[in-house]
Amino acid sequence: MTKPRHQIITVGKDLDSIYLGIKEFSPNVIHLVATRETKGTYKDMLRLISPKIRVHEYLVGPYDVEEIMRVCGEIQEANPGVEFIYNLSEGTKIMAMAAGKVAMEFGERGIYITQDGYWIDTFDYRRNRLTQTISNSEYMRLYGNSVREFEDVGKMKPLDVNTAYYAKKFIERHFDVYTEAKRWFRGLPEPKRGKFFSGKLHCGYHIETDGGTLTIYKGAEVLFDSACRRSCEIMFLGRWWEIVVADVVSRWDRERGGEAGRGIWRDVIFNDVEKNSVKNEVDLLVNDKQRLLLIECKSGEVFSSDIFKIDGVRETYGGTDSKAILVSYLPLNKSLVEKCEDLGIYWFAPKDMASRVGHISLLPEWLDEVVSRHEL
Repeated sequence: MTKPRHQIITVGKDLDSIYLGIKEFSPNVIHLVATRETKGTYKDMLRLISPKIRVHEYLVGPYDVEEIMRVCGEIQEANPGVEFIYNLSEGTKIMAMAAGKVAMEFGERGIYITQDGYWIDTFDYRRNRLTQTISNSEYMRLYGNSVREFEDVGKMKPLDVNTAYYAKKFIERHFDVYTEAKRWFRGLPEPKRGKFFSGKLHCGYHIETDGGTLTIYKGAEVLFDSACRRSCEIMFLGRWWEIVVADVVSRWDRERGGEAGRGIWRDVIFNDVEKNSVKNEVDLLVNDKQRLLLIECKSGEVFSSDIFKIDGVRETYGGTDSKAILVSYLPLNKSLVEKCEDLGIYWFAPKDMASRVGHISLLPEWLDEVVSRHEL
């Protein structure tokens, strides 16, 4: 007869490794050893697990070795004939050490879940690859958040992607014309969609848009001509850079063993759950095993407010293991770089205007370096 499976869990401020431990080992009963600071912070997580799992909660001092050992020992003694696993991934180091000592005394397995998709067994200290993951929607619910809308990167239309790369090439070859055309487009009366507009730019080029298509020409010389009905939106509202970055990140993820676009959301708008109003947004949300990469894409000038925004998104929706990333098409000034580094935000930008053209090709290798860094 199979023994009942119990899991004793030291609780900290992050829930990712706790939830993964429950998914991975499928306990019948969990014992949450929490502190005054962490008690109840896992209420949203409990809504995600099976209602068949029985939950017991205990309160300990975060540095009270004797109390932690006493509580764990009492759990063991009250449940003879049970297979225990101790998830020591969260909580203070003292909590993990004290609970781990009890596990050792009773001959039970302790586990530690790493940031790179493995769990370590205290019986032999081998690294074992996790078979379970956390989906984007689970991540949101885990911390009591929700998403109003998003676009699955794997479902981006090839026409939009091709138009974004076409726009990038045009901007890099004719930046002055682009700047003037963008000013012209943004000055058009609302609503712009679904209508025909034409004009002549100061530089002598003609510009036409019909229901979102875009043509820029002078006589027989055509600089840009796209029948995509999102051309103006992609070109003049910064979408071209978001789409290019999303495409590069998707291919990078696929080369690492992921599926194209799986776990990657674009144009994510978060809800304030209580008020049901738009709370915040991020350009790209990437599921990197059991942490999120929250990426802000900026095709134009970057301001301090952009940096504070992505920092706030990480704090609210990502957890401490997640990473906030700024991907800028243009170089960053020294003060912005210092702000990013002060806040622990990873930034990717060309060193000068001349190197911006092919800089995006370096993004996959740079991302490899970012995800290989683990927060201590």
